[in-house]
Amino acid sequence: MTTEIPREDWKVFCDEISRDRLDWQTTVQVLSSESGAQVLSEGLPLIGLALERENGSDKIELMTGTGSSIHHTHSIFNPAKLLLQADSDKDGGILDIEDSYGTKTLISFIQPTAVPMVVERGRITQIS
Repeated sequence: MTTEIPREDWKVFCDEISRDRLDWQTTVQVLSSESGAQVLSEGLPLIGLALERENGSDKIELMTGTGSSIHHTHSIFNPAKLLLQADSDKDGGILDIEDSYGTKTLISFIQPTAVPMVVERGRITQIS
């Protein structure tokens, strides 16, 4: 099932995706009529998705990576649509961000990255 996110909810949605899919492995693709399909990154965990509103225009920043050594930032200028495809509970779905020219950025949420744990005094805690 595909759900279009209303424009007035974009900021909250980006914040929620950033929180709920933090560290999920992703595949990021761009589909455009000029250059066809391009894979920008594969397997990098999500760092965040941020909506910026300046001077009457929107920009969405997508950040993926594993820290300062391996990271990727992709900017989508003048986004026109945000669509979330969530067909099953097995994966995290696909986020389709379409800009005003029809170029699509597809973010596939593959699976959560394993979270490191530590045992301390008989208790298991997550390393953050």
